[in-house]
Amino acid sequence: MKRFGWLVAALAICAALGLTTASASLTPLASAPVGAGGTTVAPCDPDGVTVSYTSSFDTTTADYLTTGVTVAGISTGCAGLALKVTVKSATGASLTQGSATVPAAPATSIAFAVAPVRSSTIAGWAVVVTG
Repeated sequence: MKRFGWLVAALAICAALGLTTASASLTPLASAPVGAGGTTVAPCDPDGVTVSYTSSFDTTTADYLTTGVTVAGISTGCAGLALKVTVKSATGASLTQGSATVPAAPATSIAFAVAPVRSSTIAGWAVVVTG
């Protein structure tokens, strides 16, 4: 049996996920789907994770921009390992990413502030856990 020097998992769900926040006037805006992908399960997190986005309407560009990504449902078995989330385009190209060390229990989610990206260009994501 191969010894695990590092764990890699690209985790995804096929449901559209999207969170929108209010514009400068704080008027609620409708949510929009912004991503989905395929699933691989890491030994430290056999039930997988979920990913959600924080988006808001940018009046300068007149478009929704995603500025945050939250990875939730992280197993405490991944504590101390490095986690990286990559937001991808329809071609699989990286649009933006974030990385952090998975904290010890009881934290089960990590929120990332990411470089703004047009929400309409998001087609999927990948989560990688290494350690």
